[in-house]
Amino acid sequence: MQQLLPVAIRFVLEKPARYMKVLKGYVQNRTRPEGCIAERYIAEEAVEFCTQHLSDVSTVGVPSSQKMGVSKPLSGCTNTEEVLPYIEQHMIHIKTAYPKFRKRIKWLQDKHNSTFIQWLRFKFKVNLKKTIMAYQKI
Repeated sequence: MQQLLPVAIRFVLEKPARYMKVLKGYVQNRTRPEGCIAERYIAEEAVEFCTQHLSDVSTVGVPSSQKMGVSKPLSGCTNTEEVLPYIEQHMIHIKTAYPKFRKRIKWLQDKHNSTFIQWLRFKFKVNLKKTIMAYQKI
């Protein structure tokens, strides 16, 4: 009965009370609920703005990262084809660094999302240093 009652009275509740449930769902950090609510509300407004005002813009297609099972990109640059080899290299790097978690897809994806940008910066710095040293030898 406790599980059915909220479903039954959902339509009886007035709109502000129902919206409070939505706002409550935005809270990830209970010590700073107002910041979480504001952040998620702004994100929703931005997405709504984009969908309304950019609806006539045609998209290129589904990014390859989504086709390959890679979750939503961390930044705009991970949508491009040029970054896909680095994403694959990073996933291989994570699987070799954490062999116990090779089969745990969710854990691997979370680890990839939290460390990819730092790993990519490091990779570019190393490649840049190698390129500079090669030019200095010439």
